Amino acid sequence: MFTYFYRILDKYQKPITAYAIFTGASTVARPNYFATEYIGTSMRYTFNTYAIACQDDEYLRASDNPFALVVLTAKAALAGRNIKDTFERDEILLILKLKLARDLLTKDIPKEKIRVLMNFLRYYVRFENPVVNLKFDKEVEILTGRSTTMGIEELLLERAKNQGLEQGMERGFEKGEENKSHAVVVNLISHGFSDDQAASIAEVSSEFVKKVRSESKGK
Repeated sequence: MFTYFYRILDKYQKPITAYAIFTGASTVARPNYFATEYIGTSMRYTFNTYAIACQDDEYLRASDNPFALVVLTAKAALAGRNIKDTFERDEILLILKLKLARDLLTKDIPKEKIRVLMNFLRYYVRFENPVVNLKFDKEVEILTGRSTTMGIEELLLERAKNQGLEQGMERGFEKGEENKSHAVVVNLISHGFSDDQAASIAEVSSEFVKKVRSESKGK
């Protein structure tokens, strides 16, 4: 941090304030300075500290600062670390993520920031079971009508379009979506879902599900 500090100061000659953000679960106070000394010459660099685990949830939810939602998202991820049962963990995280999504959509935040924050929420707090991801996405669709959020894929395609690369990237994303859908269908089949049920949940065709089921039997 000190290296970044003096390089930025040297280049831009502007006042600088720095924060060390601790994302771990520990609430133990951490150092807020760096010091060095050699043969009578010494220096002390002091900075601000911010521990995610020490922040109050109610205070963060009442804040209109978008960073408060980032902190709440990080705290939600921490909440699942000590839960060994993956089913229980996913269910708790689903409740927390949906609550954060609702909080986000009630804030007076510009649309572009909502998109960024929603993507951060979607990908920073991850579920073990891909079916739970589908539950979350479907609930968000109900909340937003798909008009408020924009996936990372859409953002990248939008940028690529301006560079004349949209076609190639679309093929890559289609392949990625196909791989993701395949994994979801395999999971649903393993839990006893019928072809029609798996197709409905994974939002794929029944033919796709039958193909995956056939491949699974072949293995």
